[in-house]
Amino acid sequence: MIKIDIKDKKLLYELDLNSRLSIPQLSKKVGLHKNVVRYRIRRLEKLGVIKNYYTVIDSYKLGFKCLKLLATYQNATSSIKKEIIDHFTSSKMTWVVLSIEGEFDLDVIFWIKDMNQFYSFWAKTLSMYGQYLKDQILFYQIQATSYRPSYLLFREKRPVNEKYEVTGQASNLQIDDLDYCLLQLIASNARIPIVTLAQHLNVTSNIVRYRLRKLLKSDIIQGFRTDIDFSKIGFLSTKVDLFLNKYGERAKVIQYLKDNPFVVCIMISVGYSHIELELNVESMTQHYRIMEDLIDKYSGIINNYKFFSVLENFKLCWMPEKQY
Repeated sequence: MIKIDIKDKKLLYELDLNSRLSIPQLSKKVGLHKNVVRYRIRRLEKLGVIKNYYTVIDSYKLGFKCLKLLATYQNATSSIKKEIIDHFTSSKMTWVVLSIEGEFDLDVIFWIKDMNQFYSFWAKTLSMYGQYLKDQILFYQIQATSYRPSYLLFREKRPVNEKYEVTGQASNLQIDDLDYCLLQLIASNARIPIVTLAQHLNVTSNIVRYRLRKLLKSDIIQGFRTDIDFSKIGFLSTKVDLFLNKYGERAKVIQYLKDNPFVVCIMISVGYSHIELELNVESMTQHYRIMEDLIDKYSGIINNYKFFSVLENFKLCWMPEKQY
């Protein structure tokens, strides 16, 4: 485990609030000299604590739907598992590809616009790897609310009015090729300078600034975040599927969950569980205590839950490729 101090935690938190902040802006927020901030960022990047910087894009607004897969391996060697992971990771349709441990072994999220095209991909997948996959569950994710890692600084309760993103506000906004290329460039490199973006797009810096403001105003761009490998600094990533007795009380459970600083995402889906959670915890004991507290508080509302641990994240792509 990599040791980080309170200033590193503050820096990670501020970068995750807005990864496009400049070094001088970060210096003021963290209370360190600009050179020290620059050094700490480079160190955290070199150690792999900071993996990259990404843009949260609400691709639902561009007409995409989110389809999720949970599956379990059977008779699969390590080399076969790698082939399956590579197969999903290389697809233009995939948003997230996770290796997990628990009731399921594989968690894949797809961006879907044409169901017939997805069916062709899925039929090919089954013809190649169907014998190695069992308990395949496909369902739609309708909405996801992503929260900051408040536990880095605030352990008891999430700060009031802390920034978060909600993706899944259904609409079908039209953007042109320039906007699409801009989103592709900034999706996996949120700190890329305006000048560099302008050079790639062969337009002026003023045009890039205007387009970014427009994409932010329309909420297509929800925010600029930092992909942090929390496992390197002592945290475990877990996912929970909650099943309710009283679906009408769902909002009450969500309201309670979102104040917990260790909850980093709350998702609503159709076709499997009623509420999905992502947590970053310091131990499985802490995970159990959080869930025990939740069940005790809403014993009549929550029927049961299933959970699994995230072993490795192979892909994170908020912007579907245009060719798809």
